[in-house]
Amino acid sequence: MITFGLVSSAFDLLTFGVLFALVGEVAELFRTGWFVESLLTELFIVLIIRTHRPFYRSRPGRLLLGSTLAIAGLTFLIPYLPYTSVFEFQPLPLSVLFAITLITLLYLGASEAVKRRLYRTRTTVRKHQT
Repeated sequence: MITFGLVSSAFDLLTFGVLFALVGEVAELFRTGWFVESLLTELFIVLIIRTHRPFYRSRPGRLLLGSTLAIAGLTFLIPYLPYTSVFEFQPLPLSVLFAITLITLLYLGASEAVKRRLYRTRTTVRKHQT
């Protein structure tokens, strides 16, 4: 978990930097972008860490996949819904949505790569112990 935490922290820093570069000091846009990116990564990381196999070779249950995709879709819609001003959210520019999607995909790819390496190392250690 330390390794996954370090990967997550690295992508948090990347997200902060990209959001600051794209929206500057507009707190509402930064907050909205951070919310969307954080929720997306939290949703999809479950699909990565739930299995030792590559996530694309291990089909999740219908309920898990369906609820993950539904909430991800809702996540993109939240800034555009009425009453989100209560949370001080604002609709995000297309450039921010694109950047958030790209960062999320990169994060998932990095997490999958780290998972594979950890399982490969774990398997190698077990073979040497026996």
